[in-house]
Amino acid sequence: IWRRHRLSCPDRQQLGSYLLGVLDNDHASYIRFHLDQIGCRFCQANYADLDAPAEVCQATISRWRVDYLRSWKERLAWYD
Repeated sequence: IWRRHRLSCPDRQQLGSYLLGVLDNDHASYIRFHLDQIGCRFCQANYADLDAPAEVCQATISRWRVDYLRSWKERLAWYD
């Protein structure tokens, strides 16, 4: 019953708060235990889903920044 109904699993909001580091120590310790020691695949998948966009966004922002700077460099070179 515990596994089937995920009674011990934190919800996505709690996992998001854990990622942001805003949970109290006891709650954060439980989520860390639940993910690492129990190895709940459902929560690990939710955690990975919540964590991935930050990495993807950072790569996208870096790529946009390089493209933006390159386009301005090309525009300024046109005036020389």
